[in-house]
Amino acid sequence: MKMMREDVYVADELRRLKQQMLDTQLVRQNAGVRYITVFESDFDRFVEFKRDKGITANWLRKIERFFKVDFINYVEENYPDLIRRQYDERYIVITRNLIVNFLRHLFRKYSYSSYEKYYHMFFDFLDFYTAFIETVSDVEAENAIFLKAMKKNFSPRKLVSPNKLRAEREARTLKDVSLEDIKKSIEVIFQLYLNELVTDNFTLSSALAYVVLSTTGMRFNDLQQVKVSDIDFKEKVIWGQNTKIGLPEIYFLTDEATELIKFYINWYGLNNDDKLFQFVRLDEQLRKTRKKLYTPQTLAMAYITNNTIVKKLYPLQLKFCKKAYANRLLAKGVSEPHISLLTHHRRKDVPVPVQKTIYEHYLNRYPHSDAGLREELRSMWYKAFKDVKLLPRDFFLHFQKELIKE
Repeated sequence: MKMMREDVYVADELRRLKQQMLDTQLVRQNAGVRYITVFESDFDRFVEFKRDKGITANWLRKIERFFKVDFINYVEENYPDLIRRQYDERYIVITRNLIVNFLRHLFRKYSYSSYEKYYHMFFDFLDFYTAFIETVSDVEAENAIFLKAMKKNFSPRKLVSPNKLRAEREARTLKDVSLEDIKKSIEVIFQLYLNELVTDNFTLSSALAYVVLSTTGMRFNDLQQVKVSDIDFKEKVIWGQNTKIGLPEIYFLTDEATELIKFYINWYGLNNDDKLFQFVRLDEQLRKTRKKLYTPQTLAMAYITNNTIVKKLYPLQLKFCKKAYANRLLAKGVSEPHISLLTHHRRKDVPVPVQKTIYEHYLNRYPHSDAGLREELRSMWYKAFKDVKLLPRDFFLHFQKELIKE
């Protein structure tokens, strides 16, 4: 929920009244316990604060989901007595014990790098709470300072040794992912479709995602932002945006990907101003599909954490598409710095990680604006993906029959 500027004063007054009524009650109920009360609207304020700081839309969505879904769900499941209601709004009584166990939960659930981001996010909110929510009582302001002091005890380096941390990061996910694995993922879903176990929209959308992501190196978040007008069918490229580094980007398309995109646009009847990708929460649907295909024991053995995957289960997570793409470039002898540029890893403020003498040739050169570099990269990309075919042979035939039926 986006809070309008003119609503801020009213919201402040409403929260002040709620807080006054809560103070006496909570001090009595939580005697001797360090706590703060957080209304759900306080999370909205934090998101707005981050928006004003220039945080990307993608990260804002992550912040909102982290607090309003992940955190609240955890409290509901494990500390339901700490969620209460004052008139028309819920609030959470956040205690030291809740924070400790929630951070431990995050540490078990996520990879070390992801955990570090989320734990910083959590304590950033506590900083915001004390600094920018003026209606917080003196007791809670003092308690918040005490709770914030816990941060230093929960960094990854406090929870695990540096050597183990490096080893875990090195072995975080599978590395031997190929285009054959992507092809198999598409085939698994296609067979489910032929047996009427999944929908045509899911089958077509998952095929589009797998084909485009694994032959362009695009991230799924960036694919979701592509509009039909961003696709140049004559040049067989997508003029997209690399949201991770905040730069325009160009993505080369195989003949198969181009044909599939055209078919997809026709299937959904899309116009130039429409977003290309039409299936919401595809990764979640892929996870549900794996859950139907494998036993709970097999699923449990494939994961150490959400991001530490040690066994291939089909259909693969979309994150593996980029790994398959990079492995293909390496296998076909594409060298640095072309791989760094083709995998879209270069940041605008950090050089390509190769020898300086090689890098200097590409300093401040970007394929979306440099035709010479664009053609150089296209020739390197062509070496790896010229003849790539990932779709089942009769894929289009079945969907054309569906169009005829309609």
